[in-house]
Amino acid sequence: MGIKVEVHTDHLSGEAEDEEWIEYAGMRGWVALSHNKHLLQEQKDAVIKYGLRLFVMIGGKGHADLIAGLRNTHRRMLNYLSQNPGPWIIRLARPTDRELKPNPNRSWHLNYWYPPR
Repeated sequence: MGIKVEVHTDHLSGEAEDEEWIEYAGMRGWVALSHNKHLLQEQKDAVIKYGLRLFVMIGGKGHADLIAGLRNTHRRMLNYLSQNPGPWIIRLARPTDRELKPNPNRSWHLNYWYPPR
């Protein structure tokens, strides 16, 4: 895909609080990816405070499904990034099985989540 991926534990303790990695990534201008659909208000506020652009994957049926979802959606994500400087949180929602049946390589849905518009 031509995208460099780094795991937060390569830079911070595995015990680092969410706000800590959000600050770390935001201060470096990185784009973050999470599978935590239950972000607390403090975490959402930290995303805005540190200027982070965060994609949160919702759904997925295991790691292989998440990776396939990224593979199928990364161009839409890059397009969104090029047009929206952030900070923001976007939910990447897995298509339903019904949506995937005719097109197993369908991209995931990009849904604006936070901050409120």
